[in-house]
Amino acid sequence: MLIASFRPLFVNENAGPECSAALLRKETSRKELARKISRKSTLLIESLLLELDSMNDESGNFAKAGFSFVFDYAWRAFCASAEESARKETHPAVEKALGLLMRGNTEKLTALARASGLSPSALCRLFKAQTGLSIVDYKNKLKVARFIELYGDGRKNNMTAAAYEAGFGSYAQFYRIFAQITGTSPRQYQKQRPG
Repeated sequence: MLIASFRPLFVNENAGPECSAALLRKETSRKELARKISRKSTLLIESLLLELDSMNDESGNFAKAGFSFVFDYAWRAFCASAEESARKETHPAVEKALGLLMRGNTEKLTALARASGLSPSALCRLFKAQTGLSIVDYKNKLKVARFIELYGDGRKNNMTAAAYEAGFGSYAQFYRIFAQITGTSPRQYQKQRPG
């Protein structure tokens, strides 16, 4: 499952004028911006992103062109999925939980369930049914993404500090979850990054 979150500045710089206008208008609801794309499209996007990540492109031009292609393909897949998504709306409790988790709210399940208006077990079942991920798996993916953002090229932060700041309780926990999600160790992942 891919979950993409784009900042308005990024959308303005990388999307065409029509796309930017549609994505950034104030009356656009969250439901319009949350769609499930086909498994085939998801696999292709993941494959392209992994390939771009593994390239050594010192100028950055190839990576930028590649990312523009992936962004355009993802947008087309997003638009093509409009009908399917319109038939299956996200439950308000799952929407609330996703919003809290995306904002970095990593509190206990009981507090997340209380804020969402469901029991912990009901929230877990519904969340998994609608997102395809357990709450724990979703939180772990967010933490790994946050670590990658914080660590960057390693000049500002060491791995341990970035792992703790991303929300991991220990380096051992971070290492295990990072390897599980990315399929490689943190050091190997860093060596494979361009630049």
